Amino acid sequence: MKRDGNDHQGKSECYFRNLLSEEIASLEHKGSVDHLIVQSEASLLPRYARVNPLKEQLPYVLDLLKDQGWTVRRLKKMIPPLKYRKLVARLEPLKCYIDPHIDNLLIFPRGTDLHDHILVKQGVLILQDKASCFPAFLLSPQPGSFVMDVCAAPGMKTTHLAALMKNKGKIFAFDRNAQRLNLLRKMSKNANARIIQAQCIDFLQVDVNKFTQVEYALVDPPCSGSGMVKRGEFFDEFEQPNTERIKSLANLQAMILKHALRLPSLRRLVYSTCSINWAENEGVIFEVLEDVEISDRFILVNAFNQWKHRGELNSTFNNKNFSKEAAEEIVSKCMRASPKIDFTNGFFIAIFERRNKNL
Repeated sequence: MKRDGNDHQGKSECYFRNLLSEEIASLEHKGSVDHLIVQSEASLLPRYARVNPLKEQLPYVLDLLKDQGWTVRRLKKMIPPLKYRKLVARLEPLKCYIDPHIDNLLIFPRGTDLHDHILVKQGVLILQDKASCFPAFLLSPQPGSFVMDVCAAPGMKTTHLAALMKNKGKIFAFDRNAQRLNLLRKMSKNANARIIQAQCIDFLQVDVNKFTQVEYALVDPPCSGSGMVKRGEFFDEFEQPNTERIKSLANLQAMILKHALRLPSLRRLVYSTCSINWAENEGVIFEVLEDVEISDRFILVNAFNQWKHRGELNSTFNNKNFSKEAAEEIVSKCMRASPKIDFTNGFFIAIFERRNKNL
């Protein structure tokens, strides 16, 4: 939606901010902390930027921002969800927060344009949505590890992995799109991520048995992108998706995930999508867990306990291989993120761990 000028934009933002504040107060009064459904939320999503420690450390970035007039506040790790949403919704110009969940992540006010900021151009700050930071953060590979990013381009998560590993170890990054892989190479260079070995190949054609040193894998396969905020608006929850396309994507996603879980020395794997479609998310997890060979080797573990927005059961769920209780336990271990509840793009994450890590 186009604006007719700065004055109109300011008035609109003020109106929506007041509307959101009133809704928060109402929910606070009622004691509701699970859902925050406000139409204006998409227009109030903050700007997130990840500090890249391969270039500079967080204290350096904070000092520079303060010199530029920014006020920086650190949010407590165990901040209640409602209080977190309230603070982020009311974030004022030239004020930013250190995110309470993701290390080295900064939260700036909605509408903050950092594209031309010197720290962004230098690769010190990487503009990346908070939800997109969770996969690498939750995979948490140790420095010196061997990691596989199976659908890596354009490289946001890959460079995040390199930062977490302190440029020690190796990341095998695959993508079948040569143009997108070139973006990954450019991003890696700008981020000083030197441990990424990129190859243009369809991951399903990779012989995983040759990668005996890989213990961590990140699977962020092609998806519908239905969770992505675009032009200040997010996809309508009630919009009917293209059923055949979603089914085709879900089949591909399950194939990629199963292939990654065949890595011979794999210990931990994170599966993620930027989709809100159940079939691409929980639906894929159920299909993979039906594979006896996989379920004998891996278990689904709880993804980030302190995150309250969990997976969900489809209203039409009917799988004879899982009791309702078992199915509910499975989805409760998955995590979701959304513009309406979490002030992020729509996202889904599930984590697999090897049953016997000594094998």
